[in-house]
Amino acid sequence: EVFWRTLTKKMKVINRTRGRRLFQIGETYGSPTLIRSYISSGMLDAQFDFNHYDAAVAALAFDDGSFENLASTARESLKSYGAHNLMGNITGNQDRIRFTSLADGGVVPEGNGKFEGWTQDIKHVKGGGGFEKMRMLMSYLMAMPGIPCIYYGDEIADVGGNDPDNRRVMRFNDLSIEEGKTLSWTSEWIKLRRSRMSLLYGSCNIEALSPTLLKIARVYLGEESVVYINKSKESVEVNADGKSIFAGKAEYLQSGMIMIPPQSAICLGN
Repeated sequence: EVFWRTLTKKMKVINRTRGRRLFQIGETYGSPTLIRSYISSGMLDAQFDFNHYDAAVAALAFDDGSFENLASTARESLKSYGAHNLMGNITGNQDRIRFTSLADGGVVPEGNGKFEGWTQDIKHVKGGGGFEKMRMLMSYLMAMPGIPCIYYGDEIADVGGNDPDNRRVMRFNDLSIEEGKTLSWTSEWIKLRRSRMSLLYGSCNIEALSPTLLKIARVYLGEESVVYINKSKESVEVNADGKSIFAGKAEYLQSGMIMIPPQSAICLGN
């Protein structure tokens, strides 16, 4: 604690003379109480929320994962760090196996991701659902309070084991159809978040309507954004409540319901 307070004080003095604002985000593994203990005006502004990320991976990357634990963990994070926080919500980082490779089965979580990265040519598993699951993760992060942090390559659902295999050269061209779709999807949801005050500053109510259907409701000064994520392999119906579709693809039904495609997400709003 003494180190961080001393460093932060010195850095703030230097940045103040240069007319710059200091923002520090840290990395601590442990309980929310331990992580929060480093966040204050005299220390760090925020931390990467690995507990939240691990729950998102468990829920979205694996078919047997449930949204119930993710919703519970997300509520604990909001309780610990505040409804309007600066915590980093990540898609991955250099210390983890690429989300897409876990999601499509290219790397098993019980294995040695570092060893497999050195000894295998890890690629996308056809029909493994990695692209769809990455797109759902992007939608989730853009819907939640905190700062969405995209690890380079995740915007196209790149694959890889643990470090250094997850540090491959970034590809900007010659993308596959699914990589291009994932990039477009990510761009769409980033633009959505930047354009909706409710997604930036709104209150947050997260609820697992079922083990495979998640609802995130954000409200700010009368503007409401409701995000549904359907991780099942079947379409599901939700009540439109007279709202318009702002992101994602869905079908309006005559009953006033909306049909959400399998392994997809939508944002409704007023």
